[in-house]
Amino acid sequence: MGICNGKQDDVQYLVVGHIAKDITASGYVSGGAVYYGSVTAARLGFNPAILTSCSPDFSFPSELENCPVRFSVSSLTTTFENIYTGASDPKDRIQYVHDIADPVSLSVLPEAWTRVPILHLAPLLDEIPIQIIDKFPDSLVVASIQGWTRRVGENGRVYADKWDGTEFLPHIDVAICAEQDAYDENDISRWRKLSKVLIVTNGRYGARIYSDECNFKSESINVAEVDPTGAGDVFAAAFAVRLFETEDLQEASDFASVAAGLSVKSQGVSEIPSRMVVNTFREKLS
Repeated sequence: MGICNGKQDDVQYLVVGHIAKDITASGYVSGGAVYYGSVTAARLGFNPAILTSCSPDFSFPSELENCPVRFSVSSLTTTFENIYTGASDPKDRIQYVHDIADPVSLSVLPEAWTRVPILHLAPLLDEIPIQIIDKFPDSLVVASIQGWTRRVGENGRVYADKWDGTEFLPHIDVAICAEQDAYDENDISRWRKLSKVLIVTNGRYGARIYSDECNFKSESINVAEVDPTGAGDVFAAAFAVRLFETEDLQEASDFASVAAGLSVKSQGVSEIPSRMVVNTFREKLS
């Protein structure tokens, strides 16, 4: 077991999945939904923790210096390369994976963390064992399902493939995916039937929220976009936090749309907003 920051108590937001290295023109940077989700939770005032799998020489970024981490020791750290062929639109992204870490092991999960208010399942490449859900009976369980819909093809090219979803979707509270994570429209229709709440994000075109009680669209905000990487992960984390606080799908999605929109104004996590910044922006919109 690897440990980064020894704290175990007072964790409010546990995010599970591979932390990643992203290849950029200036070298490696941290990436993945685990990274963006934990930073977002912290900026919104929730104490995050991470359960992951990576090589022991992985250098956790400074933004996580106060975030407790438990990791399964792997010979590799998952490494992605994102290539945007259009105007930074997620639909125009070509993604490659160069290295893949071992699956996350539940043997490194501290007992104290099974009582967290929010569990965020954030797989990158199907690395989370399904047994994890049974360990969190009292948590709000939110899942970014992209890592279950992805497959790796020739030369490490990542692509969307059919995913049944029956193992996971009926057992989680909120499932979140991007439109491009679906192989076809039939996937989204099937996931809607299986999910308590399904959210389908579509970058600058907003997000659709589906539940038994209501279906509606949450609009995105108009900002000067620099880097859309991680915006969906920011949306997921902000949505989870606000839904836990309010139990209101519309409020949570509107809040998350602003948080995600503000996050794309620069590279990396530097523009992921605080709660005060999100609230101030929303006040100006009203």
